[in-house]
Amino acid sequence: MPVEAVHRPELERSWPDAAGPLREGMDDTLTPMRLGITGRLAKTLCSTNPCESMIEIVRHTQRNVKRWQDGDMRKRWTAAGRLVA
Repeated sequence: MPVEAVHRPELERSWPDAAGPLREGMDDTLTPMRLGITGRLAKTLCSTNPCESMIEIVRHTQRNVKRWQDGDMRKRWTAAGRLVA
């Protein structure tokens, strides 16, 4: 029996508001385990924090731009922010 099936009834009963979002992300969360991925890579793949952190760093990098000239300028600043992240 899959791990998620064992804990699902208790999750639905104890934390019904959290159960929906967790159900939606369960396959994505368990995929690294099914593939045998462990350690730091598994931790990174099971979290959205790296993406959110990168987005925040890009925003921070771009905050001082007063006037965007064109799409290429946006791409350059986004790339610069990603390199920092």
